[in-house]
Amino acid sequence: MVVVRSKRLRLICRSLKETVNTALREVLENRRRALVLTRLRASAEEGAFDLGLLEDKENYRR
Repeated sequence: MVVVRSKRLRLICRSLKETVNTALREVLENRRRALVLTRLRASAEEGAFDLGLLEDKENYRR
C-alpha cells in the first residue's frame, strides 16, 4: 500500500502506479477547472452575462 500525504492531496493506493495515475488525474482535473474559470472570467469581462438579471431579486423564486 502506498500512502501519499500532502496538504491538498491524500491518497491511499495499492500500488505506486495507481498512486501516480491518481495524482496525474487530479492534476488534469485542476488544470481543466482553471481553464474553465479563465474562460468564464474572459466572458464576464466581454459582457457575456446579463448581471442586471442576476442581481434582480424582486422576482427571486417566484
